[in-house]
Amino acid sequence: MKKTFKKLSLIFRSNKFLMIISLVASIVLWFYVVGVYSPQTTLLFKEIPLAINIADSVPESNNLIIVKNKPIVVNVDVEGERSSLAFLQKSDIKIKLNLNSITKAGNYDIPIEVEIPNTDLKAISITPKEVNLDFYNKATNSVEVKVNVNGTVKEGYLVDTPKAYPSSISLIGPEDKIKQIKNVFSQIDVTDASETLVKKTDFIYINDKGEQIDGEGIIPEVEQITVTASILKTKTVPLTVDIINSSGGANSKFINVSIVPLSIIIAGTPEIIDATNSIDIGTIDAVDINKDGKILELDIISPNGIKTFDVVAKAVVTLSYSEIVTKSFYVENFSFANLIAGKNAVPVSSSIKVTLIGIPSDINALSEENLTAVVDMTEFTATGKIRFNLTFQLPADMKVGVLGKYTALIKVS
Repeated sequence: MKKTFKKLSLIFRSNKFLMIISLVASIVLWFYVVGVYSPQTTLLFKEIPLAINIADSVPESNNLIIVKNKPIVVNVDVEGERSSLAFLQKSDIKIKLNLNSITKAGNYDIPIEVEIPNTDLKAISITPKEVNLDFYNKATNSVEVKVNVNGTVKEGYLVDTPKAYPSSISLIGPEDKIKQIKNVFSQIDVTDASETLVKKTDFIYINDKGEQIDGEGIIPEVEQITVTASILKTKTVPLTVDIINSSGGANSKFINVSIVPLSIIIAGTPEIIDATNSIDIGTIDAVDINKDGKILELDIISPNGIKTFDVVAKAVVTLSYSEIVTKSFYVENFSFANLIAGKNAVPVSSSIKVTLIGIPSDINALSEENLTAVVDMTEFTATGKIRFNLTFQLPADMKVGVLGKYTALIKVS
């Protein structure tokens, strides 16, 4: 016990202990003096943000809108008892504007109001004292989104017309400015691309003169546009036609075909393009093409999954013969295909005159015994004398075709 008292005695008499006691006493004395003899003081609160919100306000009910140039901050000098000021935080001070008198568009100087939760405190100085704001008539408009393509895709590819989502957006803002906006423009970079790109992009506002309009005060429906740029593989392929003869023969073996344009550029996915070696633009029946030939215009229609670029809508097809002759034959051989069992069919006339066209050597080598008229009786159940379309069987190895279409009166019993 004596040792404990001795240690305490040494502590109480040490210089460090005396210094601590002196400091505490000074603080207590200071609080006493300022609390009793100088209780009132001021405290400056700097850069309190002023949030301008006209939602559910008189201006909004009058279809007005404001354009804020930059954030507004306010300095407030608050007076009150020191004890109260000691607990006041900057976040406790509310800065606001009274907008009840603003009912139409115009420029207004609006006094700044300060609200302090502690009624013992008051604002004795506000800087700035007022805010200058422009109020505009509010307008809404929907405008088309257009996309500019920048850069060059990889060789052997091209970029299809880009698509924007959404394709149009609604804008809200000052009436005078909204009326000037004709389009919203976005852009996408396709440099060295070889596959489809999908990117979120910013956009700008453009007037009818192609000039950019400042977007301050304009509230867009979306903040960004999603742009899809389809990158397609390209290939040059020839145009082709199919030559048939519905009356019989192999005109495709000796007819000359010229197509303008001869070839076109196609584009699509690599799988489709690699599998496509030509574009067939139609089938031509040679039965009505005489020795003078024929010129036709056929639509260029792309197969599914393939697009064509920089070509005319139609191709000019010229059909001609060289060193060709015609010769008439009387065909007496008839063949009845698909004749229903139990039915009998015979031609009313024993022969039919047919004109053939072809190269001289093959035409001259033909005889009437080489020719057969074919009557297709599929699904015919009627009896009596019935007129049927004819086709003709010709030697397969000869460059010969039938000129014109023919029918025959057939007696069915």
